[in-house]
Amino acid sequence: MCGRASRTNDVSELTQDLRIDRNKPADYRPRWNAAPTSDLPVVTSSPDRGRTLELMRWGLIPSWAKEWAKNSNIARSTFNARAEGIDSKPAFRNAWKAGRRCLVVANGYY
Repeated sequence: MCGRASRTNDVSELTQDLRIDRNKPADYRPRWNAAPTSDLPVVTSSPDRGRTLELMRWGLIPSWAKEWAKNSNIARSTFNARAEGIDSKPAFRNAWKAGRRCLVVANGYY
């Protein structure tokens, strides 16, 4: 489990290294102490769009969360999952089974 992540260098090299097809315009600046709910560079992939690099907020809002909860701090309590429970915990189970995954680009985590 981690509670902080860092991305200390420019992500422009990633578009070539990871064969990114689309790069959504964003302000990619180095972060040494990114906390949950911070915006981090993320790679997603789909058959119709290819690989895309964009900023996303660190955390998961479960599909079963009510509308009022989506505006609250629920993402702070669901920012991390343990491998041994990801397929059974209600917050992560549906996303895991549906294959919705992404690559969070970081140099390190702690």
